[in-house]
This record gives sequence, structure tokens and C-alpha cells, in this order.
Amino acid sequence: MVRGLRVKVIIVFGVTLIVFLWLISMQSIESWRQTNLKQVGLHELPSVESPYIDPTFPKKNQDRGWHEPKDELAKHFLVTYVGPREENDYDMTDPTPNPKNKKPKPNWQGFTEDTLRVFHLDLKGAPPTLEYLRRLLPLLATYGCDTILIEYEDMFPYWDALVNISARNAYKRQDIRKLLSWTHDLGMQVIPLVQTFGHMEHVLKLNDWKHLRELPDFPSDLCPSNSGSIQLIEEMITQVVMMHPGIKYIHIGGDEVIHVGACRSCSRTNPWILYSKHITEVAQMIRRKYPEMTPIIWDDMMRQWNPEFLTNNPLKNVVEVMVWDYVDVNNLITPMLWHWYTNAFKRIWVASAFKGADLSTADFPNLEVRYRNTKAWLKKIDDAKIPIAGFVLTGWSRYDHFAVLCELLPPSVPSLLLNMISISKKHVSSSDEKKLSVWKEALKCPSSSFTLESLKEDQNILTKCDYPGAEVYGIVLHYLILKAKTDTLYDTMTKNKAWLTPYNVNHNFSNIWRIVQDYTYMKTYTLLLDIRKFNRLSKTVLEKYFDTYTANEWLEQKISPLDKKLQTLGDSVEKLLNISIWPRRPIP
Repeated sequence: MVRGLRVKVIIVFGVTLIVFLWLISMQSIESWRQTNLKQVGLHELPSVESPYIDPTFPKKNQDRGWHEPKDELAKHFLVTYVGPREENDYDMTDPTPNPKNKKPKPNWQGFTEDTLRVFHLDLKGAPPTLEYLRRLLPLLATYGCDTILIEYEDMFPYWDALVNISARNAYKRQDIRKLLSWTHDLGMQVIPLVQTFGHMEHVLKLNDWKHLRELPDFPSDLCPSNSGSIQLIEEMITQVVMMHPGIKYIHIGGDEVIHVGACRSCSRTNPWILYSKHITEVAQMIRRKYPEMTPIIWDDMMRQWNPEFLTNNPLKNVVEVMVWDYVDVNNLITPMLWHWYTNAFKRIWVASAFKGADLSTADFPNLEVRYRNTKAWLKKIDDAKIPIAGFVLTGWSRYDHFAVLCELLPPSVPSLLLNMISISKKHVSSSDEKKLSVWKEALKCPSSSFTLESLKEDQNILTKCDYPGAEVYGIVLHYLILKAKTDTLYDTMTKNKAWLTPYNVNHNFSNIWRIVQDYTYMKTYTLLLDIRKFNRLSKTVLEKYFDTYTANEWLEQKISPLDKKLQTLGDSVEKLLNISIWPRRPIP
């Protein structure tokens, strides 16, 4: 009996010890969580029971260890609009849906007849000619494209108080009408994209609007606390919608807001609340003025949100989300993130990239990497069984308003077609071999024996094809050949040989015979003449596809540095050839 009593005491002691250790571990985890939140500059966000979520919660329990919004509008936003979870919402504390109040499964998963296949046309400072678009769009329509997402930026013809936002080489109103007429005839939808928070450099760089910057020195982000901000956005959207009658969607950006919550007024409010309040206000304004229109936003600013904050946020009721990733879909777009998004939003869009995602100064898209990116998204969609409203192929012209051009659109058409075929209704379920076969047919190549692997060794194959842009593909490829020759020659003359280094030139001290021999042997002047001839040819070709300003910009970024390098060599040689007497050492 004594032995039995001892066993019971040991059991009770053991259970007590386990419970004690569990409580200690929970406190440690909470302490660790709070520390990490502070390290990234965020305060604890409200739980579902917080007064900022449920207005009936006792007022004395309002202090949850995070910044209470100082402005009344933010308080009103949370208390009024962020209500308790709906009965059909999942419990976000557990990724497994609650069987008692589980949402009904959608009657379709992944791609459907309604899923849009979208070509992103980024006009940012590099508008293609209408003649070129008239050649390109029918080809895209043939191979599955049914929607164009047009990011005008400074290429939209704003008027009245907004007229200075437009670049001097922006499209005219009649240009947009022509473009919309063509897309209508092809059965394509158009979705205009108007930035409304971040990436506002094209507006905030101007003296007219600099007072709306979040930080005075940085024109990238709009200050949501300034009453003039929403007025500006409303007028921009109003003008864009007027030029696009009957549209079903408008993309309002919302990505990469670098300095959210940085100014004195905004810093009083939690950044998550600040962001969601501003985007919600913009979206509600759109829905109020245009009830038939649905706003879309990029997802990246929401990826670190607390699940409760996301699923109980009024933002989910007024926008659809476009989830983008161009590099590592599986690691960045996690199953848990999918769960949050699908629980919060009724419809989800996804986006890979056919160009503008490998290097900010790239000349060609990496075909293999871009194709792999799209395939990763297709697998993600298939594995997660997520209903997809649209699949977007983005094609950035430059990484932001101030960046130089990355890949041009015409030489990126092979990548665009390959990825469009991959997501098309007709071929989305086809094998890689079938997709590549259709791709070669679309490019109208004389030979179909090449592969993505063989293109790494011989890119010249695609210059022999007959697609809208093959001519520019050849120009870019020849530029890379000239660049390689120029860089090799320049490095040989100024680094690998000892008579035309910066030291020789600076001190007028070199062996003239060696200089003449090297300069002549390497045919430096001949290469310089080739580059200047190529510059003239390139300008003629590029102006078939872009306006003069864009053509000149590309030439200045790519060809002019080659000319300057060789001209510098020639000037240095000429300078040293004029020296006939040299000083004794040490050289002054």
C-alpha cells in the first residue's frame, strides 16, 4: 500500500512538473515573439478578442502592448470595420479548417474556363509603337492571351491639373482608343494599372506633388495621412477609367511601399493598419463610383501580416489579390500563406514573369529561368488546388521609374510566347515537349531541332525566326558580340599590356612602338567604325518598334559606352604619339 502511495505521489509530481515546464515554454515563446516583433519595427497586433477587432470587448482591456492609433480615423477604421470573424471563416490558429463552420469547397480548382490569361504591358518610359502592338497582339491572342494588364505610369495622357504627370512622349488619347478598339476586336479584356501608394515616383518627383511624399527626400511613396493624397488618387483613377469604358477590373498597385509609416503623422499608426486603411479607402472609393468594377492589388505588403489581422480585415471584401513571385515560388509562397489568402479573399490571381525579373540591366530574359518560374506556379496551383481568377505574365520595362531599361519587349517575345502557351487553355495540361513544339511553330523558325539548352550555346537561332521582334532580337545579339569584343580589347590594352595603362597615359610615359603595334594589331579603329555603323543601323530598326526617345535611350545605355571606350583609347594613343622626349626617373 505504501508502495502504491509512492507511485501516485511520483505520478502527480511528474504531471505537475510537465505542466510547469509547458507554462514556462509558452512564456518563453511569447517573449521571443514579442522580441522579434520589436526587432522588425512592429508592435504586437491585436488578437481576435482585442477591442480593435470586437467593439464589445471591455474598454479596460484595451492595452495589448502595441501602438494605439493616435488619429481618430484609424481608431474608427478598426472599431467600425474590423468586426468579429464571420461564422464561415476558418480558425486561423489552426491550418486545418474547422468542420463545424467550414466553407463549402469551390466547385472548381486551379484553372477554369473563366481563368484569364494576362499579358502585362509595362509602358514605363518605353512605349512601343502602335504599329508594333498591332502586329503583336493578334499573335498573343492566337496562343491563349485574353487580357492585357496595361501599366501606363507616365505614358497615360492625363489632363487638366494632372497634365504634368504625363511624359512628353506619352500616348495620345486617340492612341489609347485605337489600342482598345484592337483589343476589343480580338476579344481581349484590358485592365489598367494605376499605382496608388508605392512606386509613385512619376508623380511625386514633380514640384506639383512633392508635398504628398511620405519622406521629403524620397519620391517613391505617397503619404496616406495627407488629405491631398486620396484626392490625387481619385482624380488619376477617374481619368483612367474615363478612357477605359466598360472595364471590369482596375489594378491599384500597392506593392513595395518602402517607407510606409515613416513620416511623423504616419509613424503614430501601426504600418499594417496604415497600409490596409489607405488601400481600403482607395478601393471603397472605386467601388462607390464604379460598382461594376473590382480593384486588384499586389500581395507582397501583406505577406508578413498576422493571420487574424488579414482574415478580419475589411480589405478582403473590397479587393482581389494578385500573388507574385519571379524567383522562388515554393519557398516564398508557402502553404500557410496560401491558406491565409484563400481564407481571406474570394478570388486570387497569380503572376510569374516573362522578362524584367533576372537583372535590372538585362538584355535578354533567361528563357529557361522564366519558363521554370511559370512551371513552378502551375505546380503550386495544381498542388494547392486553389481557384485562380487569372494568371499574369509580367514584363517590366524597368525596375522603377528612375531605373534604366532592362530587356526590351520585342526580343522578349520568345519568352512571352513560351510562357503564354504554357498557361493557355489549350496547352496548360500538355507535356513540355508539346508546349515547346507549339512554341517553335508560333515563332515560325526554319528549324525546329533546337531546345532551351541548345539556345544557351547558339542564340543566333532565334534571329532566323519570323515573329514580331526577331529583327530587334538580332540587334541585341549583335550588340552583345560587339560589347564582348570591345571589353576584351580595352582590358587587353589597358590592363593586360604594359604600355597604355592609366599610369602610362597620366605620366605621358610609354613605348610608342609598342602602342602603335598593339593598337594596329587589335584593329581598334576598325572596331570603332563598326560600332558607329551599327549604332546607325540599330536606330533605324528600333524606331520601327519604339519612339525616337526610347530608341535613343537604349542606344545611349548600350552602344555609346562602347564608342566612348574605344574613343578614349584612340585619344590616349594620339596623346602619347605626340611625345618625343621623356624625363629621367623618378617620373613626376
